Amino acid sequence: MPFELQPNEEVKMTAEFHWSTYVPAGMWAILGSALAITQIYMPNHPMRKVSVLLVLAAGYVPLIVRWVKTSAKACHVTTKRIHFQAGVFRKTEIEIPYEAVQDLKFSQGPLQRLVGTGNVAVFALDVSPIVLIGIEEPEVFRDRIIEAMTRCELEREYEKKNSGKKLSFASR
Repeated sequence: MPFELQPNEEVKMTAEFHWSTYVPAGMWAILGSALAITQIYMPNHPMRKVSVLLVLAAGYVPLIVRWVKTSAKACHVTTKRIHFQAGVFRKTEIEIPYEAVQDLKFSQGPLQRLVGTGNVAVFALDVSPIVLIGIEEPEVFRDRIIEAMTRCELEREYEKKNSGKKLSFASR
C-alpha cells in the first residue's frame, strides 16, 4: 500500500509478514479438504454435495481471511516516523513521529525463533499500541526503529545547539 513521503524522508525498512502466519489457517484448510474427501465417498446421500461444500468452506475461509488481513497491512520505518496501514473495508492509518514513541517490545517464541519470525509492539503517546505479529527479521525491524529514533534525537539536539541549523546525515 503506497503512502506519501514527506520532504527529505526515505523508507528505511518495511515489515514483511512471514509465511508462518498462515500455518494455523492452513491447517484448517487441510483438515477441511480431508473431511471433504471423506464426504465424497459417502453413500448416495441427498445432502452429500452440500456437506462437501460446507466442509470445504469451513476449511478454506479462515485461510482466505488471514491472507486478506495480512495483505491489507503495511508498516514502514522511515527517517522521520513509523507509518502503519491496515484494513480492507475500514481503513486505519497511523503515523507515529519518533518523538512520540515511548517503548518498543520485541517477543519471539521458540517456534518463531526456529523459522526466523517474531513480534514487535510499538507504544506511543495518544495511540493504541501497534502490534506486528509474525514479521520477518523482527530484531532488524526493531533496530531500524531504534536507529531512526536516535538519529531524530541527535538532529533535534543539534538544531537546539546551533540555532535552527539542520544536521545532515549521509544516507546508508
